[in-house]
Order: sequence, then structure tokens, then C-alpha cells
Amino acid sequence: MKSSKETLECVGLSGLGFLPNLQFPILQNATQVKLTGKKLNFINPNESFYSLLPRYSTFSYNFPQLSSVKFNNMISLWEENMDTWTKIFPTTEIVPTVRNLEIEYGVSEIWANKITEMFPNVQHLVFGKIIDVIVTTRIIWESFKKLVSLKLEIQPYFEANVSPALDSAFIGIPLEKCLELYHSPVESFDGATGQEMNLVTNPSIVQLQGK
Repeated sequence: MKSSKETLECVGLSGLGFLPNLQFPILQNATQVKLTGKKLNFINPNESFYSLLPRYSTFSYNFPQLSSVKFNNMISLWEENMDTWTKIFPTTEIVPTVRNLEIEYGVSEIWANKITEMFPNVQHLVFGKIIDVIVTTRIIWESFKKLVSLKLEIQPYFEANVSPALDSAFIGIPLEKCLELYHSPVESFDGATGQEMNLVTNPSIVQLQGK
């Protein structure tokens, strides 16, 4: 890697913590990083074993021009808690240069909050395979304050991702109120023409891509 440190633009990391003494170079021209975690299938006495970077390395220092980060399938969703986050990201840091963020698979609420803390200046967000649109959009609206574009891939076969949950997520009306409206026998009337209108009851949002 040292021989290519001046030319590398995209780097994939799947965990270098098992090499704690590795002298990781400063990649001046690397702007993209793809992150993939190790399987947490056994207890390792080395606390930094699962870390994406070796000891004494950080994203801010070793990737000074980093602008795009992609989270691949890191670990199983039910393993995404504070303990596993600190195993994979043992160093608390803020990376202000990152503007583009892609999360390939849905993440837990704990991990989503930690990601927004680590990358506070994200402007372009792609969030894939969402399993709970209400939780995910709430995190997005509360944490990503500088978004310019947003793309969501919502999994429609999860109960939490169908209407009226979708309407609640994007309109802002509490879910219980959406449920009341959704199931109430409301008559729609067009005051301009004096004619009855048909209500649209199928899901109103299946994908959002904004700019």
C-alpha cells in the first residue's frame, strides 16, 4: 500500500485491528472508503481485534481528503449495539470532510446515531434496505441537518414500512393519528364541482429521492 499511497483514491477496509503494529500510511488522495466489519463469532482477548483501522490510525489523520463513506453489510442487525460499535470503532472521532454517505443495509438506532456523530457534515445520503421507516426517518430528520439529497430504499414487506406508517414518517403526523384517519369512514367532497371524489387508499410513498 505504501507504494500506492499517492495514487489510491478508493480503499476497502474489512478490519485491520488484528495487526495492531501495522504502520498504516497517510493516503493523501483517497476520497472514498468502503467499510465491512468482521464476523463477531468468538471472543478475542485483543480488544482492538475487530477495529477497522490498526492502532494509532484514524480516518481523519490517514484519510485527510476523505469525502465519501459506504457502510457495507457490517454485522448482523441484532448485534449492532454500543459494545460492538466500540469494538469496530474504538477511537472516538469526528470526520468533518465526509459529504457523501451510503448505508447499504438498515442499521440499528444506536448505530445510526453513532454514524451521524462521526460524520456530522453529510450532505448526500443513501440509506438502503430500511426495515423501520419511522425510526430511520426520525433519525435522519433529527441528525442530518445539512442534507442536500436523500435516497431511501424501503423494504415494503416489513409491516412497519407500509401505509400509514410511510405517511407518518414523511408527513409528521403521529402514527396513531394516521391509523385513525386511515381506518375512519371519511367522505371526500369536492367543493368546487359539488361532486364526490374517490379516496386513494393505497400506499402514497414507496421511494423518496430528493435534491
